[in-house]
Amino acid sequence: MADSSIYLGWKNTTGGVILSSRQSSGYAVPRVSTENIVTLVATPANIIAPSWARITFTFVRPAVSSIKSITSGSTYIYAMSDVPPANLDSPETTIRIHNRRGVIRGLDLTTEFGSNNTSAIPTGHTDQPVLQLPNGVSYDYILRVHGIMMVVAWSISPAIGIFVARYLKITLGAKWFHLHIFFMFVVTGILTIASIVVVYIYKTSAHFSSYHEVIGLTVGVGMLVQFFLGFLSNATFNPKRSRIPLQDRVHWWFGRILALLAIVNVFFGMNLYDSLGFPISVGYKIGFGILIAVIVICFIAAQCLIGQKHHDESTDTLFHS
Repeated sequence: MADSSIYLGWKNTTGGVILSSRQSSGYAVPRVSTENIVTLVATPANIIAPSWARITFTFVRPAVSSIKSITSGSTYIYAMSDVPPANLDSPETTIRIHNRRGVIRGLDLTTEFGSNNTSAIPTGHTDQPVLQLPNGVSYDYILRVHGIMMVVAWSISPAIGIFVARYLKITLGAKWFHLHIFFMFVVTGILTIASIVVVYIYKTSAHFSSYHEVIGLTVGVGMLVQFFLGFLSNATFNPKRSRIPLQDRVHWWFGRILALLAIVNVFFGMNLYDSLGFPISVGYKIGFGILIAVIVICFIAAQCLIGQKHHDESTDTLFHS
């Protein structure tokens, strides 16, 4: 919906209709339009609203607009939300993301229509989520659950898993590997899949079209590749090796890149959450930044005090007969 004119309508506190003219810039809350060319008018008597409609309204505007003019080949998008605006009496109020949307094609609004006119019926479809939200559960709540799971999956869990593998091999013996598998495969893997699925099934299309979604999908697919690299590294492990093999180094660096991408993507996610009409306090961003700073400090301290430990015959009594 980038670079489009948007017209929103909702019932105010007295039961009347508020008409708001907005300008879309894509995946952000549509800002109030810079032009005022739309007028709310009475709905013609020959137009019968369906019985399920909660609100109906009619408006007119000129075909020519400085933002988006109407042409015979225009495509129209409609959307609905079950969540009312923040201020029902203000046309400039904050609105929330829609939970249903659709597209109408083949509707030519450059010609006049009357009761005696005939016209081809336009084609269209309505996009709905795979599953409807349970009663009492908002999309806002789904997004917050997704965010919490991803922070744990890609900030806390990888930090512990990498720390154990890098610094505690000798201290923990074979237990380091079990802990590494638990945090990286079980915790990160399950939470990542669960958080992607929960957003996908409750979100209307289009999917994976913002920076956050594209990076998130990339990290999710990369996670599967990283699992393969980890199991390959373990399967080809040789305690008598004299140097670190290539597959180990690829596993290390690929994992680090994924973790860094995921951390950056958390900030993209918070920005996207805010742009969807769910205000987020700057305190959350500061708090996440502090969490990352603490993790970095712990790694620097461990590198200085412990140093990286390698798992081979010369350093691990497990390989001694």
